[in-house]
Amino acid sequence: MRKKLLKNTFEISNVLKILSNPDRLAILSFIDKDKKDVSTIVKELKIPQSTISNHLKNLKIGWILESDRKGRKVYYKIIDRNIFELMKELKKIFL
Repeated sequence: MRKKLLKNTFEISNVLKILSNPDRLAILSFIDKDKKDVSTIVKELKIPQSTISNHLKNLKIGWILESDRKGRKVYYKIIDRNIFELMKELKKIFL
């Protein structure tokens, strides 16, 4: 187990860096298992659109989210199953 953990420390560190921002955690918590468009995220979280867009970009770069354009709207969904599990555990602990 220790060797596996040591082997994955770079990946774990990158995920924790991405998740270390409260706005990004809020975004992931809100998106959860459904697709959400940017305007819905902005309205729900009351965070400026430019800030949301920047965080969504970072979450995409980190392979946590993917986007899907339908007309003028861009929808985001969580693609990393481990993030679902992590968010579920965080909710159990803190909510």
